[in-house]
This record gives sequence, C-alpha cells and structure tokens, in this order.
Amino acid sequence: MIRVSALLFALGITLGAYSQTMYLIGRPFSVSRNNAIKEVGRSWGFKVEYAGDDVVSEIGLDSLNKQMGEFDAAMAKTRGAFWLGKFYEEVDSMENVHNKLRDELRKVEPVAIAPIQSGTQFFERQIILIQENKKRFRAVVISTRSTNETECEMEFLMRLRKRIRIKKRTGCSLPYEFPENGIIIK
Repeated sequence: MIRVSALLFALGITLGAYSQTMYLIGRPFSVSRNNAIKEVGRSWGFKVEYAGDDVVSEIGLDSLNKQMGEFDAAMAKTRGAFWLGKFYEEVDSMENVHNKLRDELRKVEPVAIAPIQSGTQFFERQIILIQENKKRFRAVVISTRSTNETECEMEFLMRLRKRIRIKKRTGCSLPYEFPENGIIIK
C-alpha cells in the first residue's frame, strides 16, 4: 500500500511538472535559440513561453515569480536539483543539431533563406525545426514581414542518417509562435 501511494505521489508530481509552463524573462534569445529551447521543453514535457510586458502586467511579477518557484521545485523533484543546467546543456546540443540541419537545407534549397524584396522592403526568412522522432525533423521556412505578419512558405522533411536526406513536402503550417521574435500565428 505504501509503495502504491509513493508511486501515485511521484506520478502526480511528474504530471504536475509536465503540464506546467516555464516562463523566460528578460531579453529574448534569437529565433534559432528559442526554437531549440521550445523543442527541448516539449521533449521534457512542458511548455516554454517568453513572459513579456503583457504577461507580467496580466499575471503580476510576484505571481509570476511564485509560479516559477513552484515550477522549479517540481522540476527539481523529477529531474534533480541541477535540472536547469541539464536543460540548457540539452538546448545547446539541440541548437547545434538544428544549425547543422539549417546549413544543409541552405545548401540544397538556397531560396529557403534568401531575403525577399517587395518594393523597397526586405523581409526576413527563418527556418523553424520540429523534432518528430530521434532521426526525423520537420523544417518549416517562414517569412516575417512585420511583427504581426508571418507567412509559412515551404516545408521539408529531414532525416538524419550517414548523410542528411531532405524531401520537400506539400503544404505548410507553423508549429508554434515566437511572439518574442515577432513570429505570430494568425
């Protein structure tokens, strides 16, 4: 009976930690870094969001700090006291893999990163990567025209083998948004 109670308690803490949101406060990272952070957070079972002025004013800084303290305590119980360091080590590793995949995609599909000129304006293109399984990634090429206008342009399936295999897919959908970097799903 005690073992069952302990198991249910551990399961409850794990599910509680995994259904939570980790808020990032301060100056935002680059799109590629934020992509890696969101992907590692997703693989660890929690959502990662940037707490901008709108979130801080809605929730309140004290409440946000309390939420993050509770989140940190729950993660420490499931992942150990130094979970944040391990998390960012995995983010660094994921970002390196993402950069390798982006470089390979740029070689095969140079239009995937070329800037777009429309009249006198230049629009930026980004590559967002989503890990579908250990060896397979979905690459989504987006163009950011303004802070409220993001367009999905093309999508690729990338497989990690001895060499990276790239296959263009039909259709395109943005997996999640990065409001801190001006990428918003409409």
